[in-house]
Amino acid sequence: MMRTDSPIPNHALWGTDGYMRLVRVEALATTGDWFNGTIDRANTPYGDTLHWTRPMDLVLLAGAAPLIPILGLKEALYWWGVVVSPVLHWLTLFALFWAARPLFRRAGLVYLGVVSLTQPALLSYFSAARPDHHSLIALLFVLMLGYGLRLAQDLKPSDVKPALLGGMIGGLGLWVSVEFLLPLALLQTALGLGWLKLRGHYARAGSLFTIGIVLVVLLALVVERPPANWFDVGYDRISIVHLAVFGAILAFWRVVQNMDGWVLTEKPEHRLSFGLFGTLFVLTAIYALYPAFFAGPYAAVDARVVELWFKNTAEVRSLINSDNPLKSLREFLFLLGPFLLAGPWLVYLVRHDHDRHRMWILVGLCLIVFVPLSLYQARWATYAELMLILPYTALLLALLDRLDQGADAVDQGTRVARAAARGAIVAGMATVFLLLTVVVYKFEDHGDKKSANCKMSVMSKYLATEPSLNDKSRRIMTLVFYGPEIIYRSQHSAVGTPYQRNTKGILDTINFFAATDLASARKIAHTRGIDTVMLCLKAKEQSWYKSTDTGPDTVFERLTKGKPPKWLKPLPLPDTLGNFRLYDVVAGSGS
Repeated sequence: MMRTDSPIPNHALWGTDGYMRLVRVEALATTGDWFNGTIDRANTPYGDTLHWTRPMDLVLLAGAAPLIPILGLKEALYWWGVVVSPVLHWLTLFALFWAARPLFRRAGLVYLGVVSLTQPALLSYFSAARPDHHSLIALLFVLMLGYGLRLAQDLKPSDVKPALLGGMIGGLGLWVSVEFLLPLALLQTALGLGWLKLRGHYARAGSLFTIGIVLVVLLALVVERPPANWFDVGYDRISIVHLAVFGAILAFWRVVQNMDGWVLTEKPEHRLSFGLFGTLFVLTAIYALYPAFFAGPYAAVDARVVELWFKNTAEVRSLINSDNPLKSLREFLFLLGPFLLAGPWLVYLVRHDHDRHRMWILVGLCLIVFVPLSLYQARWATYAELMLILPYTALLLALLDRLDQGADAVDQGTRVARAAARGAIVAGMATVFLLLTVVVYKFEDHGDKKSANCKMSVMSKYLATEPSLNDKSRRIMTLVFYGPEIIYRSQHSAVGTPYQRNTKGILDTINFFAATDLASARKIAHTRGIDTVMLCLKAKEQSWYKSTDTGPDTVFERLTKGKPPKWLKPLPLPDTLGNFRLYDVVAGSGS
């Protein structure tokens, strides 16, 4: 996740998602076809319908709109795409100040900001030139957290705002991405635990919170789909499934709320029994209607695609690597290092900060889930860091308070020394684990690895501008992670794109390049009407396409060795593209 160079000078973006997102928004702006999420030039010639939803598209389109008369649609979208995540970063920072206000005195929020600006996972998701929905998800998570912290305290019975608005923000997060199911489940669990322990306002808060979610899910179904598709089942984007899930949860909360005051719910053990029964009822109802819901958002995705995709996508990698313990330690320190200090301090706060006891319990509940999940998949580190900021800042403020004890009448020299000490503490607490990461990195064995020189920003521009390649819109068989940029920069189409709904395109790409039987590879090319084949010798995903040591060469290996079959004609490339190989598919040639 460390950034070593910026893509902006090459008019490029970080990763692949940004390119496909801009292609999608450009299509929306030019066609006005709101309900059509199909990218025709992906999975060529069949097209690919992405699992993304419209809220982030609207953010991109709204921000680019003032620039369109000046720069044109494509350039306006690109430059707003460059700055949209940093803009959302600042909005998230202000949202964090608001969310944490019940935990800290106003002066302490400054230090909260300092700590938040040194969190690597957050900085990665908020990078310039990364126009995808992760930054929007982080903003919505912080807003929902703010309402959750306020719900953890006793509220007036007439105060419905935190619960209802918190649920609506959570519903919007689910609309953006179904990964928001987990934060929503955590808030629902926290409300349930509050009801078990204290009763109080928690049953009503749980009901209102879930009503907020249901209202937004209903709105999303109406807005995202034409009426004929309102009841379509989907697990990787918001659908009727999620309306059923939260409808069942709402039914539970309404029953609990109506039972408030009954003798049956007077004792905690009785509430526990009823709560377990209610939870079992909700889970059974969901399973009866949509059993695949419990298999996760990739329930309908080919297992081979999931395995290969996860192995080659940085954000879903595991932070634990048994073959490289030092690397595992470095990544833990880099992304989750503050937990080593913030975790014990959070335990102290839960036990001794009586005024904020319940809020710290909510923070602890989130960390219990997100820290282990981050070890499993790095993508969850964003949530873990957002939660770690809170107890880590509390520890920093406690150290500063300790330093200030007895600071009544002091001379100028003592005042300067104390200010220097405060600055050292703040700087040290903010950066200590980043520095430890660098130290551990120095001890790692990095071998003889050389940086791959597969600059798709250069290659895709060549494909878009070389006259001999633009006599028509070509169907290109290329590596999976190269498809989006080709589609964004040129008029050409690609087979593979790294999105779970493009299962057929991914498998055909793998089966083509990994084929040892040239006839099967040629059949794939013929069936899809492929005009051109392109690859890079040092591609990160090359391991997908290589045979065993004793097996015959695959198509990928034949092409990298300069031994193409007769039906592939090599095309010349400039020296700047020396690691790339480009071939025309020749009709009617032998194998």
